[in-house]
Amino acid sequence: EIYASALRSGAVLDIAGPNVTIEGVHIRNCKAAGILLRAKRFRLQSATLQSCDVGVDIAENASQVLLERNRFVNNRVGVRIAATNRNTMIVKNEFVAHRDAAIWAVRREPDQRSGSVAIRENRFTKEPIGILTANVSVLIERNELLDSREAAMQLMGPGAVVRGNRVGTGAAMGIVAENARGVVIEDNELGGLEAYGIMLKGSADTLVRNNRVHNSGYGLAFVLGN
Repeated sequence: EIYASALRSGAVLDIAGPNVTIEGVHIRNCKAAGILLRAKRFRLQSATLQSCDVGVDIAENASQVLLERNRFVNNRVGVRIAATNRNTMIVKNEFVAHRDAAIWAVRREPDQRSGSVAIRENRFTKEPIGILTANVSVLIERNELLDSREAAMQLMGPGAVVRGNRVGTGAAMGIVAENARGVVIEDNELGGLEAYGIMLKGSADTLVRNNRVHNSGYGLAFVLGN
C-alpha cells in the first residue's frame, strides 16, 4: 500500500517499459497520477486507486493495455485515455464517486487510428459523468451505471458504440450524444432517471435502436440547431 501525499509532483508509478504486470497494489492520496502508462503490454489487476488526481493515465503511445477487476474511488478522474490505444480493455472494474468523470477519453481532433478502446462489464456508482468520450473510438458494452449526477455517458465526436448497458436511478441524464457523428446506441436499458433517458444534440448519422427506457422524466430528446 502506497500513501503518496508526500510526493509533490509526478506519477507514483511511471511505466515506460513493456511487459509489466501489477497486481493488488493500493495507491492513495497522490497529487498527480497514481499510474502513468506510456508503454506496450501492461496489465493492472485487483488494484485500488483512491483520492488521486488521476488513477491511471494512459498516454497516447500506450497499447495492449488491460485494466481488470480494479477499484477506482474518489479521484478527480479514474482512468484518462489520450487516444484510441490499440488492444486496450477496461473490464470488470468498479468506479465510485469521482470529481470530474470516472473514465475520460478525450482528444482535440478525431483519432484516425483503427480499432477501439473496449469498456466492458464495469460498475459505476455516484459519478458526475460515468464515461466521457470525445474523438476517441470506444466500444462501451454491458456496463452498469447508477446514481450519476450529470450524465451516465456523454459522447462527442465520432467513433462510439454503446451497447447492452444498464443505466439507472438518479437526477442525471442517461446517454447524451452531443455533436457526435456515426454513434450507435442500441440494446441499452435506462430507468428511474429524473431527466432524459437518451438525448441527441446536433449529432449526425446516429443510430438509436432496441433501447428500453422506462420510469424516467423523459424518454428520448432530439435537439436540433443551437
